[in-house]
Amino acid sequence: MKLKLLIATLVIAFLAGCSSDNSSNNEKQTLKKGETIKKSEIISLESLLGEPIEAELTGEGRIKDFTFSNAKDKVVIAMYWSTNCPSCIAEIPHLIKLQEKYPDSLKVLGVLVEDKAKEDVEEFVAYHEINYDTLYGEANYELADAMGGVRGIPAMFIFKKDGTLHKNFVGLLPPEMLEAELKKIL
Repeated sequence: MKLKLLIATLVIAFLAGCSSDNSSNNEKQTLKKGETIKKSEIISLESLLGEPIEAELTGEGRIKDFTFSNAKDKVVIAMYWSTNCPSCIAEIPHLIKLQEKYPDSLKVLGVLVEDKAKEDVEEFVAYHEINYDTLYGEANYELADAMGGVRGIPAMFIFKKDGTLHKNFVGLLPPEMLEAELKKIL
């Protein structure tokens, strides 16, 4: 009985995802109640691949629509994650496979929401053989706020080719479910 209770607790914790509550960062980056981001705001993001990526706000809703400078005419998955989140790490192999399967129509962006030195992030990316853009730095928190806030990780935002938000998810997403969503818009 105790073993079943322990297993059930672990499964629930794993499926719920990891908390991204980092109060020192959220206090600095969170929009105040009633504050909005201007329609044509551009957020410059740092990528481990070298070229900065610009995310341009194109929508007005609670979760904003975006276009990304390195993903013109591509579906974009913006996956918020951290290196110490088991559910986030579990998502990596499937995202790698999706980026390989759809290189001309999909752009995966791993958006790190953790204070880590660039060298540490590079080491993590190399160890896990991540083949998609990994974004790091303070601007990631600004992007998270502009997308309506990230309340837990992993958090995944899927954008259509025109930059409009298709779906967003929090917690570990079954690979089949993610691919089914992508097939609707690829």
